[in-house]
Amino acid sequence: MQINTNSMALFAYRSLISQQEHLGKAMERLSSGLRINNAADDVAGVAISDRMTARVRSLNQVHRNANDGISLLQTADSALSNIGDILQRIREIAVQSANDSYSGTDRGSMQGEVNQMLQEINRISIDTKFNGKTLIDGSGGMGTADADEQLVINGLRGSWLREPEDLIKTYYGLTGHGTSFEIILEYDAIGGQAASVTSYYSGGAIDRHELRIDMEDFTAPDSIGGLSADRIIAHEMVHGLMADNMDSTVLPNWLKEGASEFIHGADERVVGDLAGVGGNVATFVNAAGDGTWTADSLHYASAYIAVRFLHEQATGGMKGIMNELKNGASLDAAIAARTSYADASAFLADYSGAAGQGYLQGLIDGGYLTNEDTGAIGGADADGGLVRTATSVIPDTGGYTYDPLSGFDEVWPGGFDRLVTYNSFDLQVGENNGDRLAVSIGATTVTALGLSGIDVATDPNTVIDKVDLALTYLNEQRGGVGGALNRLGHLINVNAINIETTSDARSRTLDADYGKETGELIRRQILQQASQSMLAQANAAPQQVLRLLNG
Repeated sequence: MQINTNSMALFAYRSLISQQEHLGKAMERLSSGLRINNAADDVAGVAISDRMTARVRSLNQVHRNANDGISLLQTADSALSNIGDILQRIREIAVQSANDSYSGTDRGSMQGEVNQMLQEINRISIDTKFNGKTLIDGSGGMGTADADEQLVINGLRGSWLREPEDLIKTYYGLTGHGTSFEIILEYDAIGGQAASVTSYYSGGAIDRHELRIDMEDFTAPDSIGGLSADRIIAHEMVHGLMADNMDSTVLPNWLKEGASEFIHGADERVVGDLAGVGGNVATFVNAAGDGTWTADSLHYASAYIAVRFLHEQATGGMKGIMNELKNGASLDAAIAARTSYADASAFLADYSGAAGQGYLQGLIDGGYLTNEDTGAIGGADADGGLVRTATSVIPDTGGYTYDPLSGFDEVWPGGFDRLVTYNSFDLQVGENNGDRLAVSIGATTVTALGLSGIDVATDPNTVIDKVDLALTYLNEQRGGVGGALNRLGHLINVNAINIETTSDARSRTLDADYGKETGELIRRQILQQASQSMLAQANAAPQQVLRLLNG
C-alpha cells in the first residue's frame, strides 16, 4: 500500500482526460455540423472535401454563368427577330412595287419607307447591347468582309451562271438534273487555274460538282486571269453540264475543251497561238489530235477550231453531237451518226490534214479571227447570227437572282454572300480551364445583309431576291443563337445534377452524422461521469493507510 504514488488515481485521471477530449470532439462536431473541423480530424478527408468544395462552388458559378449567357443570347435573338420582321416588311413592299399598277410617285413613297426601315436595321444592329457589349454589329473583329469576294458572288448571282446555262441549253441542248453544285472561293488554287469545275461520280452516276474560283487571279470589277470572268465561268459550266448529261471521263480533252471554248468563242486565243507557231497552220491544227494533250493555250485554241470545224460538218451541229452523247452513244458512234466520218480518229485525221488546214486558212484570209465577233457558236462568224463581241458574248442582263441555276442545286460559300465580320463570345460553361462555349453572331447591318443601295422603285425584283438571301443569312444567325440557347439549357440541367451529386459526396466526407455523434456524446458523458467517480474512489484509497498508522 503506497501513498506517494496512487496508480489507481493516475489511471482514473487519464481515463477522465481522455473522455473529456472525446466529449469535446463530439460537442465540436455537433456544434459545427461538420465531421472534419481541422486537418487533424481526417488528413485525407480534408484534401478530398476541399477539392469537392472547390468543385461545388465552381459549378454554382457555372450555373450563374449559364444563366447570364442565356440572358445575353436572348437579347441578341430578340434583336434578330425584330430585324427579321423588318426584312419581311421590305420584301412585302418590294412585291407590292413589282406590280405595274403603281405610279413612279407611289413607288417613290414605298422606297421612302424602305429607307427608314434600313436605317432602323442599322440602329438595332449597333445599339443592341448586353452589359455594355455590342452583340450583332460585327464589331467583334472576328472574320473579314472581302469586297472582291462580294463582287464575285454578285457576278455569280447575276449573269455569270445564269447566262452560260441558257447558252449551253440553247446551243448544246444540255440541262442540269438538280445535282449539287458547290461554289468555292479559294486563294492560290492548285494548278494555277483561275476557275475550274470538278465533277464527282458515285456508283457510275454523277454525284456533285464543285466550281472553284481562285481569288488570287481576281481583279475588280470582273476580271479573272486577264479574261472576263463571265467567259471563264461559261467555259467551266460546259464541263459541268457535259458531266451531268454523259460520262465525260471517257471523252477526249480536245472535244471537252474545244466545246467549252466554242460556247463563248476564242478567236483572240487562236490569233495569239498562231503567232506563237510562226503562223504555221499545220502545226496549229495538229495540236488538238496529236495524242499528247497538254493544258497549254495552243492545245485549247486548236481544240476550239476542231470543234468549230466539227460543228460545220455535223448534222445539227454540235447540238446534234451532244444529243447523241447524252443518249449514251460513244464519241465514235456520235460522229459516225452525225457526220460522214467513220469515227473520231477519221475526223481528227481530216482536221489535222488538208481539210482542217484549209478551214483555218479560210478563217484567217476572211478576217474572221480579227473582227469583232469572237467566233462563238450561234454568233455571226460561226452561224450567221448576231455579232458577239468579247463583251456581249455572255450577256450581262444584270439583276440579282436568289437561285440563278435552274438545273443545279447551288451551295454557296459560307451560307451567304461573303465572309462577314462577327461578334464572338466565349461563355465559361465548365469548372476547368478551356470549358468554353464559343458563340458567334454575324453582323446584321444593312451592308452585312447585302441590302446597301436597294431600290424598290426601280428594281423591286432584285430587292426580293436580296431580301430572301438576307433572311436566309439572318435565320442562320438565329439558328446559331437558338442552338447555343438550347445547349445552355441542357447544361444548366446537367450542372444542377452535378452540383447535387458532388455536394452529396462531399457531405458524406465532411458533414457530421448526428445520429452517430449524439450517441457518442452520451457514451462519452457517461464514461466521463464514471471516470470522475472512479477518480474520487481512487483518491480515497490512501486514507486506508492512516487506519494502519492509527491502529
